[in-house]
Amino acid sequence: MGKEIVLWNKQIDQKLAGLKIDIKRDMNGVSKTKTTVQRYTNPYESMQTDGMFYDKRN
Repeated sequence: MGKEIVLWNKQIDQKLAGLKIDIKRDMNGVSKTKTTVQRYTNPYESMQTDGMFYDKRN
């Protein structure tokens, strides 16, 4: 009976490792989608300006 439980434990560990990888992949996909949607709604938010131009013509 103990050997059978050890085998089950190994199988469970393998399946849990696979689920963990799937969850990580899903979380990465959600964060990428979130940033993509944010860029689409406000495309100029992430732009950096390093200076300004002043026109002195009157």
